[in-house]
Amino acid sequence: GFPDCRNTKPYLEKIGVACPKCGKDLVVRKSKKGRRYYGCSGYPDCDFMSWAKPSAEKCPRCGKIMYEKGKKLLCSDPKCGFVRTV
Repeated sequence: GFPDCRNTKPYLEKIGVACPKCGKDLVVRKSKKGRRYYGCSGYPDCDFMSWAKPSAEKCPRCGKIMYEKGKKLLCSDPKCGFVRTV
């Protein structure tokens, strides 16, 4: 009990998107400098991370994960280059 116990665990906010590598939930994390990024809740077993917010929607052209950038959805594959306004 408090004040004897000093163990804390970080609050991980799920964003409702599955990790493209392992399928577990993606969560919002903060870097040491305070920047927000998106990482897999399965860390350290899965090392997926992204600075851009991943979307639950897959690219209709190539099937890869898409990222939210302002009011646009961008395909994660630069060769594909698919962009859609939301």
